Amino acid sequence: MSAKDDKELIKLAHKRYAQICEEEKENSRRFKEDLKFANGDSYNNWQWDEKVVQDRKNKGKPSFTINKVKKHNRQITNEARQNKPSIRVYPVDNEADPKTAEKLSEIIRHIENNSNADIAYNKSDEYQVDGGLGYWKIITDYVDNESNSQEIYIEPVYDPLTIKMPRPKYIKGMEIVPYAFEDEEMQKDEFEAKYGKDVFGKQEWEIIEGGWKSEDTVRVANYYYTETTTDWLYFDENGDGIKLSEVDETQRELLKNSQLKKRKIQNESIKHCLLAADKILEKKDWPGKYVPIIRVPGTELIIDGKIERKGHTRQMIGSQYMYNYWTNEATYQVALQGNQPYIGPKEAREGHEHIWDNLATETYSYLPYNQYDEEGRKIDKPQREQPPQMASAYIQGMQIANEELLATSGQENAQFGKDVGQQSGRALDALQSKSETSTYHFTDNKLMAMTLTGRMLIDLIPKIYDTKQIIRMLGEDGKEVEINIDPNQEEAYREEEQQDGSIKEIFNPGVGTYDVIVSTGASYGTKRREAFSALSEIASRNPQLMQIAGDLIMAAADFPMADKLSERLKKALPPELQDKEEGAPEEIPPEVQQQLQQAQQATEQYEKMISAFDSALSKAQEELETRDVDWYKAETERMKVVQTSMNPQQVQQIVIQTMQDLLTNQNEQMPKKIDTALPEQPEVQQEIPQVPQQTPPEGQIM
Repeated sequence: MSAKDDKELIKLAHKRYAQICEEEKENSRRFKEDLKFANGDSYNNWQWDEKVVQDRKNKGKPSFTINKVKKHNRQITNEARQNKPSIRVYPVDNEADPKTAEKLSEIIRHIENNSNADIAYNKSDEYQVDGGLGYWKIITDYVDNESNSQEIYIEPVYDPLTIKMPRPKYIKGMEIVPYAFEDEEMQKDEFEAKYGKDVFGKQEWEIIEGGWKSEDTVRVANYYYTETTTDWLYFDENGDGIKLSEVDETQRELLKNSQLKKRKIQNESIKHCLLAADKILEKKDWPGKYVPIIRVPGTELIIDGKIERKGHTRQMIGSQYMYNYWTNEATYQVALQGNQPYIGPKEAREGHEHIWDNLATETYSYLPYNQYDEEGRKIDKPQREQPPQMASAYIQGMQIANEELLATSGQENAQFGKDVGQQSGRALDALQSKSETSTYHFTDNKLMAMTLTGRMLIDLIPKIYDTKQIIRMLGEDGKEVEINIDPNQEEAYREEEQQDGSIKEIFNPGVGTYDVIVSTGASYGTKRREAFSALSEIASRNPQLMQIAGDLIMAAADFPMADKLSERLKKALPPELQDKEEGAPEEIPPEVQQQLQQAQQATEQYEKMISAFDSALSKAQEELETRDVDWYKAETERMKVVQTSMNPQQVQQIVIQTMQDLLTNQNEQMPKKIDTALPEQPEVQQEIPQVPQQTPPEGQIM
C-alpha cells in the first residue's frame, strides 16, 4: 500500500473513531456511573452524590453505604460461573464428518484451557451485569520465541471502554461488525521506550486533534477493519461455483468469453493495523473472516434512534438510595438518643460535677451520686426516663426500600436462601425459577456471544493448524487426548492401520462445513463431585452396591489414589461384571469350556493314530515294493527262457496274467503289512461331545 493509501486509511480510521465516541458518549458515561454505583462502599461513597455527602458531613450526619446491589448482581454472575457454557461442533454438509466435529470440539476446549478463558468469560459477566456491556477477544500468537507454530488464544478485556465498535449488523444469524478499535492511552516516555523516539520523525512533538496525541500522551489502537473487493462467480454445468479471482490468466479469459451463468459478488477480508496517532506501526492480514472482538451486552434497545444500554444495576439505583438514606437517618436518630441528659435533683451531683458534666464525651465504669442530703433525707438517683429507640418510620422505610430492591431486581428472597422454612419445596423451586427467568436475558446474550466465538474458532482452526502435526491435550474428563491433523488429505476423516494392528485416526478440519451449538450446565468437575456424593449416599444405604459398582463410585471421586482404588476394585469384580474391551470375544460358559477341552483331547488322540497309520502304510508299501521287484525280476528271467518256444500271442497272455497276479498279491498283503507295522493303540471309548449352539446377542451375527 502506498503512502497515499496509508494516509487515507488513517484519515478514515480517525473519522470512524470520532463517530463511535460521539454515538456512545451517553452510554459510556452511564456505564461508568452504573459500574461505580454497583461497586460502591463507605470509603468511595459511589452510592452518594458528592454534594449530599458534604452537606450531611457538615450537619454531623453519617453517610454509610449498605451495598445490596452487588449482592443481586453477584447472584447472576456467580450462577454463570457455576454453569459454564460449552461449545459443541456438529457437521453441516456431506463433506463434514461427525468424528472431525468431535475433534474440533476438543480443540476448542484445548484453546479455552490453554488461554484460561474462564478469566475472560467471568470478567465479561461482571461488566455485562454491573454496567451493561462486556467483551473478550481472540488473538493468535507464536507458542514461544523459538517456534514458528502459532496458537489461538481467548483473552479478557479488562476495560470495556477501551473498545470502540459500531452498532452490529445482523448477517446470516450473527451480529457482525465491519470494524473495531481497542485503544490505549500511553505516556510519552512510555511510548518512546517501547516504540522508539523516531516514530513521528525528527520534528517536534505535535498535538493531533481528537485526543490522538497531546503534550504528554499518545493514543495507540489496534484497528480491525473489513476490506471489500469485487469478484465474479461463474457456475459450470454441474452448478459448481468458480471465482474469477482464483484462476490463472488463461482460465480467466476463457471464463470471460464463456456463456456460463455468473453473478457479481463481494469478497471480504479482515485487516489489522496498529495505529499510533497518525502513524501506522504495523499492518497485516487477519486470518479469520470476522473482527475478533466479541461483545456481550446486557439490555439493549433503540429508543429515538439511539441505543439505550444498561445492566442489572440501573433499575435498582433508586431503591438503593432509599435504603442508604433510611439506614443512616435511623442510625443518626438512635445515636442522638444516647446523649439525652439524666434527670434528677441537683443535690445528688454536688461534689461529682466533673463526672456528670462530661458524660457526653467520656465513659465511666460507674456514676457516683449523693444518696442523702445534709439533713439525712434520701435523694432520688438521677436517671433517664426512656432508653434509645429507633423510630418506626425509619424501620418501615428500610423494609420498603429492601422490598423495592427485590422487586426491581426481579429476584426473590428464596433465591438468597431467605424464608425457605416457610415454603414448600415446589413453591421454592417456582420462586427460584421465576427469579432466574427475570434475569435470563444476561445468560442468553452470553450464549449468543459464545456461539459467535465458536464460529470464529472453527473458521480459524484450519488456518492456524495448517501443517501436519499431532496435538496433545487434556479431554473433558482430564485424560490425555491425541489428535492427528493432516491438512493435505482430501477427506475430513480417515483411518490408517498401524503395524501393531491399532487404528490411527487422521483429521483435516479444513474439509466440510461445521457449525456450533452452545449449552450451559455444571462443569465436568462439578458433575463428577455431584455423582460421587449421590453414589456415596446410595452406597451408605445399600452396602452391597460397593461389591458390584465400587469401581464406578471411586472413578467419580477426585481425592488422591481414587483412580488406583477404582482399578483395584474393578479387577475384584465377578467375571460376569467385568467390562469387555471393544472387539473382545464373548465369554464362554464353564460347562461349554469343559466340553470343548474334552473334545480337544479326543481330537489329539485321533491325530496320533492317523500319524501312526501313515507311518505304517509307508513302511508296508516299501516292503511290498522291494519284494515285488525281486519277484518281477525272477519272472522276467523265466520268461526269457521260455519265450523262445512260444509265439507272440502266448507271450502277451503270460505278461498280462503276471501283472494281474502282482496286483492281486499286493491287495491281499497290504492290510497284513499295515497291521504288523501299526503300534498297539489304546481303545478310545470317549466320543467327541457336541458343543451346544449359543444364541448370539441381539444385533450380532456369529
